[in-house]
Amino acid sequence: MADSVGIKTQLVFERASQTLTLEARQGRPSSNGTVSLYDTRYARSNTDKNPIVTGTATRTAISTTVTAASGPSESNPKRITCTPPAATKAGDFLLLTDIVNASEAPERIRVAGVGATYIDSAYDLGREYSTGALIESAVMTSPAVPTAWVENETNLGEDYEAAWTYTVGGVTYVETTYWDLVRYVYESSVKTLDVLDRYPDLSRFKFASSPEDGFAPVIRAAQRDVDALIYGMGLNPHRMRGNEFLKYVVLIRTAMLIADNDIKPPGRTTPPEFYQRRKEEWDETCTRILEGKVKLPYDDDNDGVIDDDDRNASSIDLIR
Repeated sequence: MADSVGIKTQLVFERASQTLTLEARQGRPSSNGTVSLYDTRYARSNTDKNPIVTGTATRTAISTTVTAASGPSESNPKRITCTPPAATKAGDFLLLTDIVNASEAPERIRVAGVGATYIDSAYDLGREYSTGALIESAVMTSPAVPTAWVENETNLGEDYEAAWTYTVGGVTYVETTYWDLVRYVYESSVKTLDVLDRYPDLSRFKFASSPEDGFAPVIRAAQRDVDALIYGMGLNPHRMRGNEFLKYVVLIRTAMLIADNDIKPPGRTTPPEFYQRRKEEWDETCTRILEGKVKLPYDDDNDGVIDDDDRNASSIDLIR
């Protein structure tokens, strides 16, 4: 699922049994909701085309309680002592609600690991939790998009809609999200360990979470910056090819954002100098590659084939 509410979801052409997800921003719904997926090329009143599918927005089966004191004052400030529901897995986003201070908004955490008697957060917990505090998922999942629909080449496109209806705390909400049907999901695949391989001094940094996950939020921000850069050139990132180069660009951008957040290797240069070095690396790298431009295979006609017209067709100016 996406990291925040309303981010587009990409479904892949010709792949069966795909679903969409929504994390309710208001908290865990009191029951399953409903969802309808719409083809925005046609009016919603066109019953031949809409909805694409409609049905239950099924809540993720994660709802349990803290079984022993957990929080920043404990020996492991990332650990939430509990009996994890079977559906819990690394990467999930969960809400923690302290029943002692129930008026406070829930704390949202990202699951880094799951054991028989605990869930580990990717970051130190921000509050203290006593026995009975709630651990819940606010994620809902749509019915599967019909296989015949995702196998129809004429449906390749963007900005389809999903209309979700659900109830939290006695109040009914309606949320609209957007999704695409694409041939290819563009991912840079940059990991924290890639960052540390290129900038080994950063391994001296004291991570709030495990080194494997430590820079993940910054990497995601860098990925969005590179996506925006590509969109700004009038191109669609999902039609780009040449992932190794794009991974390299995301890696360089990640290093710049790390420095921009005043993160530096302990015992090394001062933050402004470290940032300046990373900015120069970003600018110089972009300039060095074909004098600021790079040509990559781009599936311009979205037919899934890189022919002679597509090969090296896209010219991207990498300098902001």
